[in-house]
Amino acid sequence: MKNINKTIIAVIFASVSVLNCGLLEQEDRTLNELQLGFADFSDVATEPASGGASISRQETVQLIGAQRSSALNISYTIDESSTAEEGVHYTVTSSNPLVLDANTSSVELNFDLLDSPLSDGESATLIINLEDSEGIIAAPNFRTYTLTIEGAD
Repeated sequence: MKNINKTIIAVIFASVSVLNCGLLEQEDRTLNELQLGFADFSDVATEPASGGASISRQETVQLIGAQRSSALNISYTIDESSTAEEGVHYTVTSSNPLVLDANTSSVELNFDLLDSPLSDGESATLIINLEDSEGIIAAPNFRTYTLTIEGAD
């Protein structure tokens, strides 16, 4: 009976020790640095049919971390490797920089897809990059959004 009691006490002691070690070694996993990023990495869209009206699109840009008490200007660029041309395949209708209002977490980047000279089976790629803005970095894994525009003619 003494051996069983000693075994039970040893198991309880070992369990408590292991649990305490796990609690003491937990690291703080909160995000201490604000970052910017696109909600999506990429998408595919079909241009309007020949002679059709433009198609409005939007992509969400988000603040990763705590909301700010003041507005934030968020700059973006069209990547030079884009094969889509502004005024031919698309038109950006948002301002640059975008303005993320105080106490909010996201803002929309708006653009229109245009009836372009793309034929069925052809495509053009629009690549948009977020820039570091007002000391807040564009998150490396979320800074780029790619839209593949497919022809409909």
